[in-house]
Amino acid sequence: MMRLEGRSTGVGRVRKLLTITDWMLAQKILRFSDITPVDWDDFKVRVKWGAKALTGSREVTDAEGITAEAILEYFRLFQHLYDFHQAEFTDGGRLLPDGLLFKPFSAKEDAISLARALGEETGKTKTIPTHVALYALNAAIEWVVEHGPEILSLREQAAHEWLLVEREHTDRVPRPSSSEVNRRLANAIGDMLESPEKIPLYGSTISRTSLAAQIGISPPPLYSNSVCVEMIDMLQDIMDNPEGSVSPGKRDRLLVLIKHWSSVPAQSSAGKIYPARIARDVAERIRLPFTGSKRTKGEPWPVKVLGSSIHERRSLEAVTNHLWTASFLVIAAFMADRLEEVLETEVDCLILDRPEGPYFVNKAWKDTHTESGIESARPCPEVVVKAAEILRKLGAQAREETGSAKLFMCDHRHGCSVADETTARKRLDAFCQWIGIPADETGELWSIAPHQLRRFFVQAFTWQYELGVDLLALKQHLRQADLETTIRYATSALLGEMLNEEEKALTVFIMEKAAFDGLELSGGYGEHLLRAFSRLRVRVGPPEKLAEAIRKHQEKHNILLKPNPWGYCVWSLSRARFAECARREGITAPAGPVAAHRSSRTCGKCLNLLTHSGFAPFWRTAQARFEAMLAVPGIPPVCSRAAQEGITISRRFAHAGSRQKEGTPHELETESETAKEPHQD
Repeated sequence: MMRLEGRSTGVGRVRKLLTITDWMLAQKILRFSDITPVDWDDFKVRVKWGAKALTGSREVTDAEGITAEAILEYFRLFQHLYDFHQAEFTDGGRLLPDGLLFKPFSAKEDAISLARALGEETGKTKTIPTHVALYALNAAIEWVVEHGPEILSLREQAAHEWLLVEREHTDRVPRPSSSEVNRRLANAIGDMLESPEKIPLYGSTISRTSLAAQIGISPPPLYSNSVCVEMIDMLQDIMDNPEGSVSPGKRDRLLVLIKHWSSVPAQSSAGKIYPARIARDVAERIRLPFTGSKRTKGEPWPVKVLGSSIHERRSLEAVTNHLWTASFLVIAAFMADRLEEVLETEVDCLILDRPEGPYFVNKAWKDTHTESGIESARPCPEVVVKAAEILRKLGAQAREETGSAKLFMCDHRHGCSVADETTARKRLDAFCQWIGIPADETGELWSIAPHQLRRFFVQAFTWQYELGVDLLALKQHLRQADLETTIRYATSALLGEMLNEEEKALTVFIMEKAAFDGLELSGGYGEHLLRAFSRLRVRVGPPEKLAEAIRKHQEKHNILLKPNPWGYCVWSLSRARFAECARREGITAPAGPVAAHRSSRTCGKCLNLLTHSGFAPFWRTAQARFEAMLAVPGIPPVCSRAAQEGITISRRFAHAGSRQKEGTPHELETESETAKEPHQD
């Protein structure tokens, strides 16, 4: 009856449909066709307070409001009840025999407007603290890049050795059960009572080792099994007292045991496998514990055993699950998809043959999107490629056994399954506990929700392009139907305040790296900064005083490094007059960089541009990609021109330091030393 884009959408709609039926029962309405416009008006009044207010289980004044999106889902269901009742089969029968008799809304826009007017502000997902998100993402990248190959290798070795050891255990003489041991011993002692010469002796004592060999078992059960011990002890008493001094009760007890256990059917334990023993032997063969070659925070090492238990959690099973989670976290954070879209990704999700770099392919499922359910390919970083390759290997056996093409398969001790949202959330919590996720500002440990990774991508994008420079590109990457939603993501959750704090921290960090760690600065501003550090070293002396001077001057002049696609824009009130983008616009005192005129040419010759040696590998890689693009036979002219321009830009910024002219002094100089210089192109 209705198209369900993704499991969460389907489940949510079923729940809301059940809520509607509960509301009908509370109103003593037995059929959809009995709903009147008055009832519909009552529903629209109550719906903003949620299911409990609709069903009468909670007073409206005590209920909490629900979001506009949730209200719109209710409205869609009522529209379906009308539309499906009006639709007819070819024989004249109605698609939905019992449905709504009146049209709930005259137009789709009316439903959307009313939902927005009634609902609470959407986008209530908490914004993850920056340090928590970066900590988790950094740990996930380390697991994927540094530890992933070793974990996969160890897992493959364990799987190979398991088959060998399992075959060896199957071929061995199987260990009989306790009942089978009792049966064999009872039969043997019965024979020995009739023929005492058959009793194996070591001196005057029964040899339990020889007796075990005689009945085809190992000796330990004859020392630990209470029934065996009792029967052997009574036989020893009979041997020690041949004149009949053994009490009749003891002899009768022995005969009762012999009769009982001799009558037990023989049990075959051929082929019986004991996983604990196999796991122990496999662990010895692959030389656990394994400590790995990389030493990082939250690392998986040492791996001590194969399977997790309440006694030992540093197992190959646990770290394999965490590697799955780290790969999930990387893909969810960098691709910024909704949870159901991530989990529905299929194994052939990578396009690696394009000259401009790898692409990630999956479907957008949200039904408000105009391309719902249609695949789209988006550029992705190499770490996403590595994460997808790891998931391919981890789920290979599960896909083979289930016939599924999903990327996020779970292969565990209980079998194979397609990962669902509960699995993803639980594994994400377990991974965060393993890596020691830091507490938030209240001291509470943060529980990362998958949708927060989507919002964190927006934060990172916003920091990179400074609140709204290219929200259309962000909207396209998030595959959102409405630009308003993108703007809300990018401007909510105190992003402005967070952005300012992060820029301050970044500014001090870059300055200290240049002052103490030899970070090579370039760009229109880099050389002045280095000269300023030289003068400060002479004036303030020791490194700790220099660090304090750097912080004080940053605060005094409010110097901020604002990231842009070509490096950093150095911004302060005194630097504003040198901004090339503001000069082009004719603004003499801009409050910040002028987005409309920011480009590689404008920023490349701006005296406020700061880059450093860390950008060089990026520009060299970019140049190589553009050159590969240009070398493609039959490349369209527009692509050829774009590739040539890309090569020019990449070369320019890769060698920015050697081509920059001298600019103006830096604010770190004292006011008497700072001189106003004319603007230079």
